[in-house]
Amino acid sequence: MLGATPLEVKRVYADELEFGGEMWAARMGSKLIDMGLSGNDNAVRFFLQARARWSVPSKMEIDARVRNETDESKQALIQSILAMVPSKEPQPAPPSPHSR
Repeated sequence: MLGATPLEVKRVYADELEFGGEMWAARMGSKLIDMGLSGNDNAVRFFLQARARWSVPSKMEIDARVRNETDESKQALIQSILAMVPSKEPQPAPPSPHSR
């Protein structure tokens, strides 16, 4: 089709054949960084997950060893653990400064 033999193509385009994948990866990485620096949150998140091994924790583990504790201290521990869990109930709105 091109009028060149495979050997000629390998000789003329040796660098592209050897380093083409790395060249494209560098260009895509550069574009991703540009997008992240311009404020694209998805690009930042992807970069951190792919390159910095960052992840969002899917669960929280708590080591609560309660031995010979009173019921009150157990209840206090339970309440402190529950305080760490985000509430799904809507919070009441603060009173308006204009209402009396």
